[in-house]
Amino acid sequence: MSIAKAGITTQLNARTSILAAANPAWGRYDVRRTAEDNINLPASLLSRFDIMWLLLDSADWDRDAALAHHVLHVHRHRAPPQADTAPLSPREMRQYISVAKQYEPTIPKTLTEQIAADYAEMRKEHDGKGREYITPRTLMSLLRMSQALARIRMDDTVTHADINEARRLLTMSKASLDMAAAGGAGGAGEEDHVSRVYQIIRKRANALVRANEAAGDFEAEVALPVDEVRKAAALQGLGDAAVDTCLAEYGKLGIWTIGEDNVLVWADSTAEG
Repeated sequence: MSIAKAGITTQLNARTSILAAANPAWGRYDVRRTAEDNINLPASLLSRFDIMWLLLDSADWDRDAALAHHVLHVHRHRAPPQADTAPLSPREMRQYISVAKQYEPTIPKTLTEQIAADYAEMRKEHDGKGREYITPRTLMSLLRMSQALARIRMDDTVTHADINEARRLLTMSKASLDMAAAGGAGGAGEEDHVSRVYQIIRKRANALVRANEAAGDFEAEVALPVDEVRKAAALQGLGDAAVDTCLAEYGKLGIWTIGEDNVLVWADSTAEG
């Protein structure tokens, strides 16, 4: 594995798969922004991961109640509640993995046409429509996951079912990003207007940050009267509806708060990012 970052160029031996978790840059995932913007990593780096799955902490009464009951049970009884199925012991898992790693699945020649066709179809279906791009690295991901699925079955040969399941996992992981984006209010036109309002607010807030820093005040609160935001938006042809939607949605993300004096305050006292 080669690394070229922050002036450091080197190579490291990668002997295992990497499972990484990343929190959004602003504490809450902004569905109006791309994954690279939210995670603050370039798309060229994110594309090195075979699967990138978005997990949103959305409010759901049944799921939240079940989680609360689970936590309360653990606190009361010092043990998790009884599961419906008996989990494998760590010893059994280690033995299973040890045996599965001995298999080196190969892809038969009869499946190469299917893989090539699947990749070409994925490129066609996803061409500019989603927030992620299908690249040759996606093809390598498809191959690696197909082989991993065969290894789980302790088989030396990749099958049609392995390829289909690998493609399903790839499709669903990317769909999780697109579905989150679709969860934003309104259609493309409204989303564009809301994003423009956000850019107006951020630019004005950044100007305040720079002014405070120039004055030697690095702890000053970044606050903007909402009326000024509305006037600035109106100058760019943006109405109150777009402003209200922007204030509400980004407020839910915890990026800012609106006080009783109708003043917008950045939650982290800085507008950079």
